Amino acid sequence: MHINYTRSQNTKQGIKISTGTVEDFRKHNKFLISNNIPFHTFALEEERKVKVVIKGIPLEFETDDIKDDLINQGYPVLAVHRMHRRNGTALGMVLVILERNEQAREIFKSLARVCGLSGATPEEPYKRGMPSQCHRCQLYGHAAANCFAQPRCVKCLVPHWTKDCDRSKESGGKPSCCNCGKDHTANYGGCPEAPRPKPVKFRNLNRSNVPTNRPRAGGRISRPAPLPDTNKWKNPLPWVNPKAISEPNGRESPTHPPRRTGAAASALGEDINTIMSILQVVRSAEIADLAAKFRRAKHGVDRLQIILKNQELINKLENL
Repeated sequence: MHINYTRSQNTKQGIKISTGTVEDFRKHNKFLISNNIPFHTFALEEERKVKVVIKGIPLEFETDDIKDDLINQGYPVLAVHRMHRRNGTALGMVLVILERNEQAREIFKSLARVCGLSGATPEEPYKRGMPSQCHRCQLYGHAAANCFAQPRCVKCLVPHWTKDCDRSKESGGKPSCCNCGKDHTANYGGCPEAPRPKPVKFRNLNRSNVPTNRPRAGGRISRPAPLPDTNKWKNPLPWVNPKAISEPNGRESPTHPPRRTGAAASALGEDINTIMSILQVVRSAEIADLAAKFRRAKHGVDRLQIILKNQELINKLENL
């Protein structure tokens, strides 16, 4: 019959035949259809339609009116379908199928109005990233428009269209999968014959190679400020190794800093350890209140303000 092919391979679903020319592809399809041989194929690139999802279409607009309006605008529209949710409720979106040509591709750029209403947004249909399931034979990887196999029901093992099946939830009985034979529908995602999504691979970033200084907006490079070893209150910071500090004897009186005229408050502000040691010796209501204020203070500025407000009491402590 002078039908040539480039490759013939035996697969799980059948024999896969590849042709080299469009003419041989059409001859193969015609031969298989005329001999009533079940098969499925794929549409040629030039025969594939352009699909557009238009958002912002009110539910009151009829699909026939939308189709006529788009044709009047010069778009080669073949069909318009209203999109629905899984529960059957209508959405404010329509699926438009157009012939494949340059004019059809312009709908993504030039469409501004639909039936006189502005604000319509044309977008490409969402792609799942997984092989689709044929609604005719319930196999994966092709569409029902290019399938010439015997129809199989999605709910039972009887070879008929799903719409002709009498089985329902009210009638009772468990469904049967025509792909694996188990008690579930053929479109069940957990079916062992269903394709699995490819695992997402994450790149392992080596944090040691990531630069710490990243350029800011404007081209400037931000550098982290160096960490100080000690703070102004003479207390070691958490990231500094604690030094060996000799503990004072409990019997001996704590040492006092030398008295300086006119700078008593600033001297006590620089050495908080001396103040706290005095507070441990003297017990009174005023001293306890002052100690509580120092404990609640979180920053050095707050402690300095406490010292300035209680200079009279601090001067009394120096005379002890």
